[in-house]
Amino acid sequence: HQRVKKETAKIKDPLEKLKKIVKIKFRMLEEHRNFFMVFFDFSKGPGLKARAGVDKYVINLYREHLALMEQLFEQAVWEGKIKKIDPKCLAVALEGISNNFIEHFSRLKKISRLGELVPVIEEIFFKGILT
Repeated sequence: HQRVKKETAKIKDPLEKLKKIVKIKFRMLEEHRNFFMVFFDFSKGPGLKARAGVDKYVINLYREHLALMEQLFEQAVWEGKIKKIDPKCLAVALEGISNNFIEHFSRLKKISRLGELVPVIEEIFFKGILT
């Protein structure tokens, strides 16, 4: 969370900031790939909180992450850069797309670097919401 704040602090454009957040996420997952593969296995389905022992701190970090993304989408809508779509839905959708790409391609090991997926996500997601 602190890494995202630090690396995006100087970016003013909300869409560029969102793209940078996706890049940071993929880079962090690449750096800690084995840990996250275990985490994905362990945290599937309902009961994540009980099974994985996810504490309030981690849940709050995730909520803050989604709130930041929602705020950036709201700014982009307000500035007329993207279609008028519910910013919370956009935040959840982007998070879902990136998480599924990560899990799918990490298991297949068809992509040597997860960062190679970022331009694909940008093409699919960000071009679809532009005005």
